[in-house]
Amino acid sequence: MDTSPLQELWTSWDSLILVAYFPATAIIGYLYRTRSKEGLAQFLLAGRALPLPILLGTAFASWYDTWTIMGQAEAVWKMGMALLFIYIVPTAIFRLPLALWVGPKFREQMPETVYTLPDLLSHLYDQRTGNLGAVLILVELVYAGALLFIVAEALHYILGWPILPMVALCALVVLFYTTISGLWATAVTDLFQFAVMTSGAGLLVYFLLEGVGGFAGLSALLEPQDPALLKPLGRESAPTILSWCVTALALYTSPQSYQRFGAARSGKDIQVAYLLVLTLGVCFGAVMVLVGLVARAQFPELVPSEGIWRVIFGALPAGGRGLFLVGLASAAMSTLDTDLLWGSTVVVKNIVRDTFGVQMTEEQLVRASRLCIPLLGISLIGFSRFFEEGVSHAWYYIGGFTASVFFFPIVGGLYFSSRPRGAAAGWVTLTAGVTFYVVWQALGPTVEIPSNFATFVFSGLIFFTCRALGKPPGEGPLQPGEGA
Repeated sequence: MDTSPLQELWTSWDSLILVAYFPATAIIGYLYRTRSKEGLAQFLLAGRALPLPILLGTAFASWYDTWTIMGQAEAVWKMGMALLFIYIVPTAIFRLPLALWVGPKFREQMPETVYTLPDLLSHLYDQRTGNLGAVLILVELVYAGALLFIVAEALHYILGWPILPMVALCALVVLFYTTISGLWATAVTDLFQFAVMTSGAGLLVYFLLEGVGGFAGLSALLEPQDPALLKPLGRESAPTILSWCVTALALYTSPQSYQRFGAARSGKDIQVAYLLVLTLGVCFGAVMVLVGLVARAQFPELVPSEGIWRVIFGALPAGGRGLFLVGLASAAMSTLDTDLLWGSTVVVKNIVRDTFGVQMTEEQLVRASRLCIPLLGISLIGFSRFFEEGVSHAWYYIGGFTASVFFFPIVGGLYFSSRPRGAAAGWVTLTAGVTFYVVWQALGPTVEIPSNFATFVFSGLIFFTCRALGKPPGEGPLQPGEGA
């Protein structure tokens, strides 16, 4: 890629903003180190007392990550405006119940012993369901590798810096404050990163529309290329549309969602914060749809990522380019720190202690989780290499997998208190779902229905079949942990 057009637009103001960002983030995280020394609840869940403004910032920054910026823009380059109607808007609609009912229910009704998503599965069903869920949910960490690669690729395109050292730099900053300060550092830095992300996006939309002559000018440029780019559903097939809708459900099954719910002061705070997050998320997604369309209109001959960066840099003034690049780094780091935090706790608490029976005190759990964070960070640097060919479908596949396999065991378990034959609905649905997904994915081009949609339907059938085979009417609901 010829990076000279981007480098020529880079100014000393942009460099100052970029250079200041990384130490500022590390310092903010370091200042909260003392709050994480009081046990697992403080380290992982900030003492279950995050104030509403911090909850809002950390919820937005962790839900709307680097893929929301570059991944969506790349997907729009290929799919056109359809992404807005088959993913961005449905995502907000489908997540409303999560914000209004599921999250508050989890916060108000789950016991204090539930720290992680596998803990929730163990509480709803039994220990073996939690053990299986602990192993399967770690697949989400691969997605964090994609976020790292996006930032490193951007720094490479713009400044000519090598990709691998940039991946390592972002990872090291996050490892520093997450390891020493836990969720308090993660949440407060997320609030800072939330401000940076939204400021960069607000600047961008103003200058973009001014540069292409408004929506009328944009339509005139895209129509000759492919009229389908401006159609609400584009050229997407019905199975593909349904598959994107399933992906929109992935945050119902994300460990970071339940970590934030558990850290909130109350269910009411969750409702207020996440309703605002959903509203801002649609606006943010619409901005990136605009970026993708403008890039496709102006630079159809380039690869998507190069065209997108040329549009962004061409639209923004000096200083604004650095702010947007920092916003991209913020989006990646705010999700990465969350994934490292819950991932280390799942490995140490749910796999090492609960699955393999290694006895640890709470103090030892926290210490071991801190030691595990750097190890996971190194693995994420390796995972980032999986996405060298592009990141437009990273969330489609990874989010689609977790949504299709975990949705019914989690949401169904929360709302159907009659536990059919103890662990049956949880353990059987997880086992059958992941097996079905692997088999369906292996069939590849021989089937037209995407794996995540097919698995979602199959898992629902398995879950409700297990529920129907529970205790006969009149015997009453099974109690938590009661087996067949």
